Amino acid sequence: MIDRLKVDYIFEDNDSSASEFGWDFQENAGIYLFLHYLPEVDSIAIESKYQDIEIIGKDGIIYAQAKALQNEQTTGTENAKLRDAL
Repeated sequence: MIDRLKVDYIFEDNDSSASEFGWDFQENAGIYLFLHYLPEVDSIAIESKYQDIEIIGKDGIIYAQAKALQNEQTTGTENAKLRDAL
C-alpha cells in the first residue's frame, strides 16, 4: 500500500479548480490568445504560478486574467472576481 506524503502546499488565490466552467473558460481563452500570438509564442501555461494565462514569447511575457460569468444577471459577490479583473 502507498502511504500519502504529508506536504504543506501553498496555493495562490488564482486557483479555478473549484469551478469546471471557470477552468474550461480559462483553457479556451488561453487557446484563443495562443492562436492570436502564434508567430511570437514560445510557450503557454494555463493557471500558472503568476496568472490565469501566461504566454512566453520572443518579445517578453504576456500575463492574462480569464474571468467568466455563467449567468450575466448575477449581482453582488457572485461577480466580484470579474469586476476586480476588469
